[in-house]
Amino acid sequence: MDFAQIIGQLSIPCCDDEDPSFSEQFQIFKKNAVKSLETLSSHLEELKSLEHNILCSLVFVLSKLTGIPSFSAGSLPKENEYQDFQVTGDGWLTEELTSTVLKLLDAVSTSSICSHILSTVLPPYFTRKYPHRGIGNSSIALGAEFTEKGEGYKAAEARGIDGTLCWLAHYMDTDTEGLRLFFPPLLQMLGDFELDWRIRGTLALEALLRRMQTGSEKQQDFVRGWIIRRGYEELLESILFISLSFFSPSDKNASETQTPLLLLKVALSTHLHLINFLRPTLTEKSHGSHARLLADSCFRLEGANFEGRWWINRIALNNAEVIVRDGLGVTVLRFLPILVPIILAPMETHYSFPLHPRSTSTLLALQSAAIKLLDVILQVLKPLEETPLGLEKYKASFLIATAQAWISMGDLGQEGEENRLSLKQVV
Repeated sequence: MDFAQIIGQLSIPCCDDEDPSFSEQFQIFKKNAVKSLETLSSHLEELKSLEHNILCSLVFVLSKLTGIPSFSAGSLPKENEYQDFQVTGDGWLTEELTSTVLKLLDAVSTSSICSHILSTVLPPYFTRKYPHRGIGNSSIALGAEFTEKGEGYKAAEARGIDGTLCWLAHYMDTDTEGLRLFFPPLLQMLGDFELDWRIRGTLALEALLRRMQTGSEKQQDFVRGWIIRRGYEELLESILFISLSFFSPSDKNASETQTPLLLLKVALSTHLHLINFLRPTLTEKSHGSHARLLADSCFRLEGANFEGRWWINRIALNNAEVIVRDGLGVTVLRFLPILVPIILAPMETHYSFPLHPRSTSTLLALQSAAIKLLDVILQVLKPLEETPLGLEKYKASFLIATAQAWISMGDLGQEGEENRLSLKQVV
């Protein structure tokens, strides 16, 4: 079996996207990839006995095939699916072939291969240096790391390298050496000035955090301590907070499918996982981070219902639901004066209201998000022996709003029945 030929056939075309020949070359690449993957799958045992350098090259090109070449409206989670989302995007290969690639990687990935790729293969694509002290002034935290198109990890020959970072997050040794080599490329992509690359970097960090969720307590303690000792805690949070700010509801060209909104969704989920990983017990510091998240990803968006763009309010409600459930817990009581009006507004809105969205389905989605947020608040407060005074004073407002919502949903007949059932369960 000619492995050099197979590696060449599995390498993503290097010509520029705008090159007239790119489309033709890409079709040839996909056709050859199908044959090469079939060959590799049928010679799995033979792969494990390959020379180390050849196997490393093969694993590198396979890992790049799991990257995301472009993002679309369907490539990220729906509003109620933040917790366990998987971003697939428009992949280099079909979903079935990508699954084959992942199985091959799982079968041949070893710590020595990861170490070789981290120390030898990746560095030429990630050449910038990062300060380990005085990180607060780092240009990365300001989102000002400039790697132009065609350079470094944005070069045509590096296509799919974000997939390599995610693969490394799953398989590398999380010891001092592994983390020392992994974080510089991660930080450069995470703090990139182009939002597509920020999303890719955020997904690589998310992959590492998800691995930690299933890791041993000893492994978690080591990685947590290493990040804090190196001063990366503040840097990572600074980058993710900045990622939340790229979406502006005041932008009249903003739409539900634009890249800043996709970045907002990914950064919020990853930021919550980061806070919960670095500070597993509730502290004043973690509470402060959750509060700032609520301000940046929810309160800043709430109220932007001009020109019928109520979907922005729906995003604010969804974001608040995630933060309350996965972060604030019972400390949500401190934020009820701001959260309650956000919940009540769509529930008190009748479908004949002059500023209603262009379709009833949009307002139904908005009311559904408000009901879910209310339900989450009630669930996190349920362990308390008595109804907190902070919630008691809003009881009448909630009852009136739910009655109004019940009537307006009933006026829609079958279309509003699902929301009615959800509201009934909460009440």
